[in-house]
Amino acid sequence: MKLRIASVSLVFGLLGVISVAHAQQATLVTQTATLNATPQVLCSSVNAVNVAANCVTATPASGQRIYVTAVCFDVLQDATGTAESDVSWQLTGTAGFASAANLWNYSGTTSAGNSQHWCDSNGGVLFASLPGTAITLTAPTAALHTAHNARVYGYIAQ
Repeated sequence: MKLRIASVSLVFGLLGVISVAHAQQATLVTQTATLNATPQVLCSSVNAVNVAANCVTATPASGQRIYVTAVCFDVLQDATGTAESDVSWQLTGTAGFASAANLWNYSGTTSAGNSQHWCDSNGGVLFASLPGTAITLTAPTAALHTAHNARVYGYIAQ
């Protein structure tokens, strides 16, 4: 009888050691390279007609990058309207792209009250800045009877 109690105690003692050892195992964490950031308006420029368009700049914190996901433009004409030829916006501060790749051109005819809106987006990141580098969207010069507006969408992350 003593032998049986000793063997039962030994079995429960071993089970206790096994359960303690099992409880001390590290939790596994799965890593992913996917960044689940929601794009937001990083900078925008809203201008009146006959006024020089503003440059817009977004600046990240040190060590962070700006990821541009879309650039949107508006060309708005008043009741008179004006013809424009080879008007351009340029985005600077992006890494790995020649400046010509960051240039958007527009030409339009005189049309009173005409409004045109368009966006450049491919469903992913269009451009990224170097860490800690600001991006700047330079808009066209002033045009009579026309307003040039722009918005840059994206997110800031490491």
